[in-house]
Amino acid sequence: MRYRKLISNSSIISIINTAMATQLKFGSSIQRALPNRKVIAPFSCARVNRCATRATAKLIDGKFIAETIRKEIKEEVEVLKAKHNLTPGLAVVLVGQRKDSETYVRNKKKACQEVGFNSFGKDLPADITEQD
Repeated sequence: MRYRKLISNSSIISIINTAMATQLKFGSSIQRALPNRKVIAPFSCARVNRCATRATAKLIDGKFIAETIRKEIKEEVEVLKAKHNLTPGLAVVLVGQRKDSETYVRNKKKACQEVGFNSFGKDLPADITEQD
């Protein structure tokens, strides 16, 4: 029981095949075996096996992808500046002094600077009213 979270895809397929072979109800047998997983809908063993053989995990490099996207945006901003003399911008209104919000805004301003955007900010006190 304590190894439930370590069940692999092949174990899941084995459980499904066993459940189907013994003519147990698909959802209840899998739900008992894997209580933390939600069973969406029953389907045949052939479909499960076909999906399992095709499904593979793909490791991605998020930092590389983000860097690539930033470079592409920077190039597009440079073209926009050269052709139309326009610079995109981001305006932020920060109400209060929550550290998490300040960090978020600081990171957005840094990202704007990296890609060539203008960034504008206005800090307001936490007790400001809507009328102000």
